[in-house]
Amino acid sequence: MSFTIVSGLWDLGRKDLSNGFERNFDHYLNNFSKLLSLDVNLYLFIPKELEDFVWSKRKTNNTVVKILEIEDILNNYFKEHYDKVNKIRTTPEWFLQTGEEGWLKYSPQAALPNYNPVVMSKMFMLNDVSIYNPFDSDYFYWIDGGITNTVGLDLLENMYALDNLDSIWLSYPYESNDEIHGFTRKGMNEYCNVEFVNYVVRGGFFGGDRNTINQINGIYYSYLVRTLDSGYLGTEESIFTIIAHNYPDLMKVYAMTDGWCGHFFMNIEKMIVKNIALYVISYNTPKQFEYLLETLENYDKNFLIKTDKYLLNNSDDNSTTEEYQEICSKYNFEHIKKNNLGITGGREFISEHFLKSGHEMMVFFEDDMTLYKGEDFCRSGFIRKIFNLFNKSVSIIRKEQLDFLKLSYSEHFFNNDTQVSWYNVGNEYRLKRWGELKTPPPTDIKYIGNHEAISYAIGDIFFCNWPHFITREGSEKIFSTKRYLWPSEDKVMSHVQFLHDNDEIKAAILLASPIQHERKFHYVYENRKEY
Repeated sequence: MSFTIVSGLWDLGRKDLSNGFERNFDHYLNNFSKLLSLDVNLYLFIPKELEDFVWSKRKTNNTVVKILEIEDILNNYFKEHYDKVNKIRTTPEWFLQTGEEGWLKYSPQAALPNYNPVVMSKMFMLNDVSIYNPFDSDYFYWIDGGITNTVGLDLLENMYALDNLDSIWLSYPYESNDEIHGFTRKGMNEYCNVEFVNYVVRGGFFGGDRNTINQINGIYYSYLVRTLDSGYLGTEESIFTIIAHNYPDLMKVYAMTDGWCGHFFMNIEKMIVKNIALYVISYNTPKQFEYLLETLENYDKNFLIKTDKYLLNNSDDNSTTEEYQEICSKYNFEHIKKNNLGITGGREFISEHFLKSGHEMMVFFEDDMTLYKGEDFCRSGFIRKIFNLFNKSVSIIRKEQLDFLKLSYSEHFFNNDTQVSWYNVGNEYRLKRWGELKTPPPTDIKYIGNHEAISYAIGDIFFCNWPHFITREGSEKIFSTKRYLWPSEDKVMSHVQFLHDNDEIKAAILLASPIQHERKFHYVYENRKEY
C-alpha cells in the first residue's frame, strides 16, 4: 500500500489582519519548507511564484506541482459558490454574531475575501488528486501547508503509517459559543440532527482511500450548496462536522482531547493493522542481528513498524541468549529459541510458524542480508535506494497476486538474470527442461511491470534464502507440499522450478538491488549447517 500527501499554499493577505489574526507570509513559507522536507509523495497546488521555491527543495520522482492561482480557484472549484460566500461574510448580521469587538469580525473568514474559497476547495483538490493518482497510490491525505506551525516535523515523520487508513478525519471538543466558525450553532444542530453539536472536525489534515474520498466529495458539495443557499457560513470544518454527524460509517473520526493535530500523529502507529510478519533467522551473533535491524530502521522504518516481528534464534551458543533477548525487547520481537535447526531447516520452521500465525504475508531476512544505505547502482546497473520499499513491495504482491517477491536483483554469487536452479534440478530433469546446455540459461521473464517508479520482472524467478516477501499461499506451495528428510536450499530451489514449469506459482524480482550481503560479526563457520 502507499499514499500521496496533497497540500497547497497561497498568500491570502493575513499580514493585513489585526486582533491576533495577522501573520506574515514568510511565516507560512518557513513552515511550508519544513513540510517539503518530508520524504513522501507530494502533490502540490501552488501559484507560479512559488514554483522555484518548491523545486529548490523537492525532487521530481516524488513530487507533482500543479500551478493553481487564486483566480483559478475562484473561476473553477469555487465559481458557483463565491458570490454566496461573499454576500454572507459581508453581512453585519453574520460577522457581528460575536459582537462589535468579537473575534469573528476580524477573523480570516470574515476579513479576507479569498480565505473561505481556498479552504473550502481543499476537499475538491484532494478528490481531483485521487483521480489523477500520479504515484499509483491507494490512499490520499490533505495536509495544510503551514501545519508545522503547530505539529513538529518529528511527529509528521510518523506519516509512513498512513497507508491503511481508509478514512480519517480529526475532531476536537467545541461546546462554547453560539456559533461554530461563524456557522450558527442552531443551524449546525439542525444539519447535524442533534440537540447540541459538541465537537468540530478539523480541516488541517484529512483523507483516506479513493472510494471514500470520492463519496465524501459528493456529499461535501451537496452540503456546501445547501448551507450557503440557506445563508449559513462557517469554514470547511463546519461542512466536515455536518458530514461526520450524518455519515459516521463513511467519515471515520479520530477524537482528540483538544484542537492540536499532533495528538493524532503521536498515536498513529497504534492504529496500524498488522497483517504482515517479519521473520529473521540468526546464529550465535546477536550484534549482527542488531546491525540488521539498524539498517532496516535507517532504510525504511515500515519493516519494523508495520509488522509483527519474530526472531528465530538458531544459536547453539547459549551464552548469546540474554543479549538476543535484550535486542528483541528493544525492537519488540518475539524471541523463538531453537538449537541450530540449520539455515533451510530454520526456514522450514519459519514457514510452519507463519502459516499458523494468521498473517497475510511475511518478509524474510537472514541476519547478514542488510538493507544497503548508499544511493549508487548495483553491478547489474539497477538502483539500490528505493523510497518506500516496504509499502511498494506489498503493493506489487497484491497488484500482481504473487506468491513471492524477491527484493534484490544482484546477489552475492549470482544475478537474477541467470536461472540458478539449472545447477540443482538433477541431470535428468535438466536435460529434459533445457536440453544440452553447458551453462545455465537466462531466467525466463514473462513481462515487466512498474509500480510507483519501481520496476519488477514477472517470470521463473529462482527461489533462495535472500530476502523476500511471500504470501501464505506461496509458503504452502514451497514448504508444505514438499517435505525433505534433509532440507537444503538447492532442493527447495529445485522444487520451486518444478512449480514454475507447471505454472503453479507466480513470482517476481525487483529490478533493483537494495540488499547487501554484509556480515560484520562472525561465528565459527564449521558449526553452521543447512539442516
